Amino acid sequence: RNRTLQKWHDKTKLASGKLGKGFGAFERSILTQIDHILMDKERLLRRTQTKRSVYRVLGKPEPAAQPVPESLPGEPEILPQAPANAHLKDLDEEIFDDDDFYHQLLRELIERKTSSLDPNDQVAMGRQWLAIQKLRSKIHKKVDRKASKGRKLR
Repeated sequence: RNRTLQKWHDKTKLASGKLGKGFGAFERSILTQIDHILMDKERLLRRTQTKRSVYRVLGKPEPAAQPVPESLPGEPEILPQAPANAHLKDLDEEIFDDDDFYHQLLRELIERKTSSLDPNDQVAMGRQWLAIQKLRSKIHKKVDRKASKGRKLR
């Protein structure tokens, strides 16, 4: 397992062209990084069991809504506000939330795609722009929804 991890880490490092550059933490071997993360299992479990988004867990009752105090006519309404990160204190042992891991991977992918180009190389910039436009056109496919059930020929 360790050999396979190291092999693919080296291959992706070579492919990204980031040898010798970057943060010190990422310059360590992948096995050292994994061992370092797994040393503090309590923190790792806490990070995956923290409810980071607002969603309802199936099978659990919804929390009761806080009653809103009525305001007197002519006075401004004052609504109770929870702290912006109050949901980060919700620990639930029955969930597995890896949003932070996903966002980190997404950040690395975007950074790798955008920083690999030389800003002075106009040909490479043009190719990247065309690739982005091609991906955008794939996202918004124009489909006639009423053409189904034999109503129209395509």
